[in-house]
Amino acid sequence: MPPPWKIVGVLLNLNCDEVTELKSCIRHELRFRTVTVSTFDVYYPTTGQKSELLCKKGQAQLGWHLSPSKTTSLIRSSTVFAVALEFPHLFKEPTTLEDFRREWTPNTFGCYPIVPFQFRRDILARMVEICGEEMKKDKSLRAGATDPKPYKKKPAPSPESTSTPAANKRARVEASSTNTGSSLKREHISLE
Repeated sequence: MPPPWKIVGVLLNLNCDEVTELKSCIRHELRFRTVTVSTFDVYYPTTGQKSELLCKKGQAQLGWHLSPSKTTSLIRSSTVFAVALEFPHLFKEPTTLEDFRREWTPNTFGCYPIVPFQFRRDILARMVEICGEEMKKDKSLRAGATDPKPYKKKPAPSPESTSTPAANKRARVEASSTNTGSSLKREHISLE
């Protein structure tokens, strides 16, 4: 496993097999998510004599066809979201202020057991970009049939093994509980 993937494993508290499974899920999503129609022929590498045609003008592009840019990050956000749903234990957004604060509280050793949510989502977005570039370079990763480690979706956990259903839902504000005449006050904390 190359050094960037080792760093991902450390930051997300994953072993090599779990990082490999995460990468194969990302490649799976990049393969099947048609995001835009190409307005020009897409080549890789973009310059040089040995450029390969990835997508013809007018054809639907796959997630891995895109070149890294701010627009690409926006277009690939559906891939990030899909992978986050596949791995909720890693990328689930905190549902309460207490959950958010708990992530920023170091353990008894003065360390964070896992990096906070904002950074985990950022790591996932970077992983999507890296996997897209790897798919351009390595033809065996482009199709699920030739992928050395194809993604096999695991069955959803049984209801007995999960916490209460309310713990998995996003918090919402009931319209009847809001007072439109008063200002909203927020509690501020110090992150020192």
